[in-house]
Amino acid sequence: MEDRHHRVQVAAYFLAERRGFAPGHELDDWLDAEDAIEAEDAARAAED
Repeated sequence: MEDRHHRVQVAAYFLAERRGFAPGHELDDWLDAEDAIEAEDAARAAED
């Protein structure tokens, strides 16, 4: 679980960076990052 949290944190950082760290989108970045990590994990599970 800690690993997943860290992965989401890093992904959210890169999403924020991509839009220039404009304030007010932190929750959107976090939720989008969670979706991306879930999709990544699902794709990885499907390969196994």
